[in-house]
Amino acid sequence: MRFTAVCMLILLILIVGFFVFAAISRCNKKNRDYGINDNEEVRKLAKVVSPSFILTRSEKPLFFLIQETLPEYILLTQVSFSAILKSNDLPTRNSFNRKRIDYLVVSKDFAPIVVIELDDRSHKMSNVKESDEYRDNLLSAAGIPTIRFKELPSKELLKRELGIVLREFVHREKLPTYTAPYKKAS
Repeated sequence: MRFTAVCMLILLILIVGFFVFAAISRCNKKNRDYGINDNEEVRKLAKVVSPSFILTRSEKPLFFLIQETLPEYILLTQVSFSAILKSNDLPTRNSFNRKRIDYLVVSKDFAPIVVIELDDRSHKMSNVKESDEYRDNLLSAAGIPTIRFKELPSKELLKRELGIVLREFVHREKLPTYTAPYKKAS
């Protein structure tokens, strides 16, 4: 009889211990910060926001091709024009502040060298062609050349095009100058 009571007591202690451990674990899990908050605002936003891929299916192969071709340089993707262009003229700044670059090759000190764009079928429309030309002119005015491809280039073509730009980069007169933050023109 005494042995059965001891077994029952041990079993009861184990069961209570299990529930206490489970409650503590659950509490600790709720209090951990994984960078994801669970509150009313997050639940509302979750209905209208979702993650997105940085590159499209057709842009991914070119990323790896550029990276393989230029291992000594840094390759950035989906860079904001505002990250590499500055303007004290508000209308000009507004014309580029929401635009993005497909690929940006920069030197080890992060000086922009060349922009590479992969143009899909939508770039054949006249309004998009004009927009592309304006984008290229903005970049050119800042001394940053643009290379455009209508489809995934061969490694040889990419090397040839990049080789021309890289030779010019070494002798470029207009290197980017980093100035004070934007000031409104008077």
